[in-house]
Amino acid sequence: MKNSLILLIILLSISCKKKEKGKQANEPTVVVKLLNPSIVNEPVKVIAVLVYPEFAEKESQIYVALEMNGDEPLKKDLSNEFDIDIEIFANLEIDSLNQKFVQSKDKRHSAVFGKTFTKSGINTFRGYVWDFYGFELMDSIIPSQSRKYYFEFDVNTKGVK
Repeated sequence: MKNSLILLIILLSISCKKKEKGKQANEPTVVVKLLNPSIVNEPVKVIAVLVYPEFAEKESQIYVALEMNGDEPLKKDLSNEFDIDIEIFANLEIDSLNQKFVQSKDKRHSAVFGKTFTKSGINTFRGYVWDFYGFELMDSIIPSQSRKYYFEFDVNTKGVK
């Protein structure tokens, strides 16, 4: 657990120091990290951290939306986000069940999510981090302002021994 936290801090510091072309050093960036190995028919846990959230001064928070295993993948421009099945994961301030897996200073901008893959080999996580602030009602959220950050990464899923 301690080694995972140290690795996460190192990854965050590296991603913060690297500047992408045309990107400011303190522009919002999504960092994702596997919390356990991906094995066929076993859930793999992942953490997403939004570094330098755009609305931090407004006490924003994140949710992670993850595509389900459907026929059509989530598009990078999110144009089909309402046409496919997605699963929503709350940030660690709300998700007390997953707080034990990760020590995070910024629980409002960190979320643990997961998926179970049924085939070995390369599998893909696709989704987005939704950063927003605004009003929360009992059944829904009405954001005053929000921004979505697409992510996609592959994992090598091992077969069962």
